[in-house]
Amino acid sequence: MASSRNKGLDLFRVIAMFFVVLIHIIVTLMYIYPDKDVFTLSIMAMVLGGIAKPMMGVFFMTSGAFLLGRESTMNPIPFYKKAWKKLGIPTLVISLLHLLLEPIREVIQMGMGWDGYGASLWHYFLKFLQGDVAEHLWYVLVLMGLYFLAPFIAKSREMFSEKEFSFVTICIFILGIISSQSETYTLKWSFGHVIAYVGVFMMGFELFKNINGEKNNKKAIVNILIACLIIAIEIVGCIFAKGIDIPALKVVLAFGEPYNPLNQIIAIFFFKGFVYLEPHFDVGYLSGLTYWVYLTHVLFQRFILLPVELLFKFYGKSEGISEILCLLIYSLLNYAGCMLLTHLVLTFKKNRKGKVST
Repeated sequence: MASSRNKGLDLFRVIAMFFVVLIHIIVTLMYIYPDKDVFTLSIMAMVLGGIAKPMMGVFFMTSGAFLLGRESTMNPIPFYKKAWKKLGIPTLVISLLHLLLEPIREVIQMGMGWDGYGASLWHYFLKFLQGDVAEHLWYVLVLMGLYFLAPFIAKSREMFSEKEFSFVTICIFILGIISSQSETYTLKWSFGHVIAYVGVFMMGFELFKNINGEKNNKKAIVNILIACLIIAIEIVGCIFAKGIDIPALKVVLAFGEPYNPLNQIIAIFFFKGFVYLEPHFDVGYLSGLTYWVYLTHVLFQRFILLPVELLFKFYGKSEGISEILCLLIYSLLNYAGCMLLTHLVLTFKKNRKGKVST
């Protein structure tokens, strides 16, 4: 099997996270400027949503590719302890920050007054219990559920031949697609929500194993271009579905859950493309920071960039090309700011450990 370090997937993480940051910036601006350039923002949200949402599937596949092939994953207790430090504690801290800060933001930015603080705090506390204190955290809650299942899935490989395990993976992948189209999960940490993504998680391992470390930039380009072509078809289909009432088409081309049939097919081609890719540079360190960027970028948007925009109205006063430039600048500042903050925090922790050990 290939090494757990893959330059192509590292590059994917860095690129994909920028699109995630960008789409959330657009959603925030649509919220504060409901009457400004609605058409432009909505079209951009549709196009970027079509690009960004399949990438969530690739993130799950990447985790499955590396976790399910490791012997250490089969030892639940040590694995869970490590996962709790890596995923659980950061997610809990970020969730608590959203719980405490969101009511304050509503008081200050939305002008609801301090009399409504208690009611707002209670509202966000209930959302916190549901795992919905911030919408983007659904991904990390599902990922934590997949980490919980990972030792059992990895161990189950010993029960099957390679062909049998591949067959089981495909069956679970298809069942997950069917399940995701027929269920609505009020609790973002619902085990049913996690189960819908198990097939994607396992599919990453299967694809990574079959490629087996092969590097071929031609195959990489072909797979990535196929993914982009399907995205283009999906966007056109979404525009078409929006104009007419065809529920089945809206399910297949939905702009709700990232998990729908087309998005997962796109994710497969993206994943294969970047696994085959052999970049001439290494962004492994930046790739390692992207999980923290995902956790923190919404806080950065709401409590740093949003107050700046409300005060100076850089986007509000822009028109045409300057609107796009403003979006890109905000996104780059958001991305770079979260990267820098994460780097500083991790460097501080590393230096502190070094001092303690000496």
